[in-house]
Amino acid sequence: MNVLKNILYIAVLAAVTAAVIYTVYHLVIRREEHAGNPGAVRRVKVRVSSKRTGHEAPVDEGNHGDFTTLTLPIVPTAYYVTFETLTGHKKKEFRVSGKAYGFITEQETGTLIYQEDEFIDFLH
Repeated sequence: MNVLKNILYIAVLAAVTAAVIYTVYHLVIRREEHAGNPGAVRRVKVRVSSKRTGHEAPVDEGNHGDFTTLTLPIVPTAYYVTFETLTGHKKKEFRVSGKAYGFITEQETGTLIYQEDEFIDFLH
């Protein structure tokens, strides 16, 4: 009976050890292998929930000590569009180009193409 218990103990210990090694491999080593690779390009059917603009930090062209002319800082406009899945369960906001912002209208449906947090395109 003791021999059977020892064999069972070794089998359980081996299974637990294998599970730990497998988990460490997938959590650490595989993550490092894919660290340089961007995520998959995703295509999702969505509705345009909202649009907004914002401003980045001003870019100061400066007069560099020349006070004979006044130069105002250039404040670039940033464009943002929020998309939601057609079921309305998930929303995601992306920064988009001014051109894309102009072509997209609120409540419009289409296919959003993105990679991680980067907007790629919106197909009407």
